[in-house]
Order: sequence, then C-alpha cells, then structure tokens
Amino acid sequence: MATSKDQVEDLMTEMVMECQELDESDPNNNPVSCVIDTIENLPDKVADARPRFIILTQEDCEPCAEVVPQFQKLIDDGLVDQVDTDTDEGQQVMEQTGLKFTPALAVLHADGDLMFELFRGDG
Repeated sequence: MATSKDQVEDLMTEMVMECQELDESDPNNNPVSCVIDTIENLPDKVADARPRFIILTQEDCEPCAEVVPQFQKLIDDGLVDQVDTDTDEGQQVMEQTGLKFTPALAVLHADGDLMFELFRGDG
C-alpha cells in the first residue's frame, strides 16, 4: 500500500519535534545530530514517498560555510542535496518552496513541495 503525503509528513513532523526538544549545547545529543540520525534512519515504510532533504546554500554565505560541514557525510552519501541558490535548480527550489534564506535545511515532499524547514539562517 502506498504511503500518502500526509502520512509521511506526520511521521517526519513527529521525528523532527523529538529532535527540537534536545539541548543544543550537548554536542553528542543536539538537534542537528538528531536530524542527521533521522535522515540516516528514515523508515523503509516511507520509501515510496521518500522526502527529499535539501540544504540551501549560497556561494558567499559565511553561515553556510559553517553549517555545510555538519552535513557533508550525508551530502556525500546522497541523503541530503546541497542546492546553491545561484543555480537554476536553486532558483526553482526557492520559487516552488518559498524558501528565501540561507543556509536552510528543509524537507520536501517527493513532488518538490515544502514539507517544512528544519532551520534557516538570515542570509
């Protein structure tokens, strides 16, 4: 049976809410580490409607340069897509999702619509 868009969003919302409750000052158990773990261990039951995780960046964005290394392994493993706002793809993502700031880590539905923003900078 196919997983609906709403079911995936409910599951992701529950998982991310758990992450947001963690203490940011604990380097071993903070929200970013939790999001990384969530991405790496996304249940197989959402495989048919697997969300797309993106980190929206910009070439001269200093906060982006600080955030991207935290997600580099996931980017390298193809679990998170780094999308530069200066590219055609970046412009399309920004237009479709309404994302305007960098860096931004967002979860998109399989069809490209914004599910939610996990965090964003002010660039």
